[in-house]
Amino acid sequence: MRQGFDLLPLDPRLAAGFSVLPDIPNHRDPFDRMLIWQAVSLGHTLVSRNCKIETDALPGLKVLR
Repeated sequence: MRQGFDLLPLDPRLAAGFSVLPDIPNHRDPFDRMLIWQAVSLGHTLVSRNCKIETDALPGLKVLR
């Protein structure tokens, strides 16, 4: 891609693991939690304009705004 980003397919087995995330007060939406879990699990950086995503809420979470 021109921007240097790749889109990831949603892996159902990986997505199902998001339930092990600790309670993150600003991230109760299941889809947000799944995206966060995918980024952390794969060691990727989450690209998001969501200002509520707190990188200190979960070790290993990297966010590019």
